Amino acid sequence: MRIASLRRLVPPIALDAYRRLRPTPPRFAGVYGSADEVPDESPFASDDWLAAQERRIQQLTAGATPGGWPPDHALPPAQTPTTLLVNLLSEASVCRVLDFAGGSGAIYFLTHPYLSRPERVAWDVVDDDRMAALGRRFRREEHRLRFLKALPTDDARYEILHVNTSLQYLSDPVAVLGRLLVYRPRYVILTRLLAGEVATWFTAENLRGRRTPCAILDARALIAFFAERGWRLVFRQPALDEPLPARRWNADVPEPLRIASSLHLVFAEERAPDRLSP
Repeated sequence: MRIASLRRLVPPIALDAYRRLRPTPPRFAGVYGSADEVPDESPFASDDWLAAQERRIQQLTAGATPGGWPPDHALPPAQTPTTLLVNLLSEASVCRVLDFAGGSGAIYFLTHPYLSRPERVAWDVVDDDRMAALGRRFRREEHRLRFLKALPTDDARYEILHVNTSLQYLSDPVAVLGRLLVYRPRYVILTRLLAGEVATWFTAENLRGRRTPCAILDARALIAFFAERGWRLVFRQPALDEPLPARRWNADVPEPLRIASSLHLVFAEERAPDRLSP
């Protein structure tokens, strides 16, 4: 019998009790030299992952009233810098956001109630067709939200490049960043980035019971990468609301390689401060 069929037979209260009582496996296990060496069980392609994204967007959009205040949900620390910059830039003109690997647009739905000029915010999400189809189901007439299955042409321009908790799942994050910088964004915002004062290494991350390759990135090298290309670091914040204590790491991961939390980083193009003004 399939696990999905068993779940339908077991009362929800029993399932909840089982989830609370069963041992939680470490989130990170193993040390690898490259993403290709890590077991990949494709959690992002699973039905469980898609269902979790659907529940999240349902929560963000349920009962939402256009222009209503206060919003029905809180704005987490990870998205405060994004929302602030979008609001400042949209005061002057249209603010175009490229949300790379943005799934079903959850970050847009999350920030939308906090946008001061939502009609001046054009938000493009790049991700696969399944995620896009889910996001389109919740898009309303007032949402300036597009879903793209491929990156725009090189002559496209965006005020903000936004990447939320995605870089660490790429086999070559730096190469992808280089490709994204052709759009000459005024600001680059990397949120919930698994990075720290360590040389880049790879591990297997357990996401909803499935393993996937994951990089723990060298934050110093990333900052230097942006500086060499004309973007300076203007904001850095550890995600202390999402700590990574010892129990999150398997015993085979040496302590010097572990990080205490993910990071939120904001980079500004060298001319960006002058361009905030109308």
